[in-house]
Amino acid sequence: MLLSEALADLKASYLAVQSENVQRQAIMETPEYKALKEKMDAMLAVVPDSSDEYAADLAATLKFMNENGIHKAEGFVVKTRATRSVDVLAVLRAMGGDIDNLMLVTNVTQKSLEKFIKDNPGYKADLRACIKDEGVKVVDVAPQTV
Repeated sequence: MLLSEALADLKASYLAVQSENVQRQAIMETPEYKALKEKMDAMLAVVPDSSDEYAADLAATLKFMNENGIHKAEGFVVKTRATRSVDVLAVLRAMGGDIDNLMLVTNVTQKSLEKFIKDNPGYKADLRACIKDEGVKVVDVAPQTV
């Protein structure tokens, strides 16, 4: 595919979207649509919305669980994510004090270390030992469903 073809397709789809948006807006401004929307809104108004309360409860629960190191809750599915960091001094030692190699992974992250290890397998064991587990963070809690 040529760039000109891709740009022509993009322009055509952009113009189609713009045209469709104008058509939708015109429909939403008709008295029929507004009357239907009012009826739907009235029907839905009888159902309470507790989503804000749920979001606040979830945030408070996650904060409490993380602050207290709780990673399980009976009757709930608890999702966690391991948190880790890289000990830069240990990386330097593992590289035998070679500053040039350390500079290759200047922003020392797990990803940069894994890339360096892939290119330099001789450092694999020593560098993997530099990745320290810091714990586990709860990222979601939901009631179990049957």
